[in-house]
Amino acid sequence: MTRSDIKYFEKILWEEIGSKEEYVQTYGEQPLLKLVASITGMERAAAEKEFSKFLKDENLNSDQIDFVNSIVDYIVKNGSIEKQVLQEYPFNKNGGVINLFKDRMDVAKDIVAIIDKVNGRLIV
Repeated sequence: MTRSDIKYFEKILWEEIGSKEEYVQTYGEQPLLKLVASITGMERAAAEKEFSKFLKDENLNSDQIDFVNSIVDYIVKNGSIEKQVLQEYPFNKNGGVINLFKDRMDVAKDIVAIIDKVNGRLIV
């Protein structure tokens, strides 16, 4: 969505349908773009493209690839992923990111950087 799309939807939501105060009461301070992404998710192909470096890495074991696939699945469904979610199931089923990548912390940092990039697209 472009900046003008967001302004258009804000005008409809906050002037024609309701008010910004009503939006904040219902959704908190969540940016409109993040709310839309949480409803629509992200296209699988786009999410897989962002994480393709890891999904194709022959040096990662099956548990590590499963972890990355779980991130992709979550983003496809929810549009973004907060890093604290990585401490919950299914991400922690094999010991969590620290245990999974204890010998490959560079990969863990790269995964977090991609998560930040994906989440950053929702900030206007």
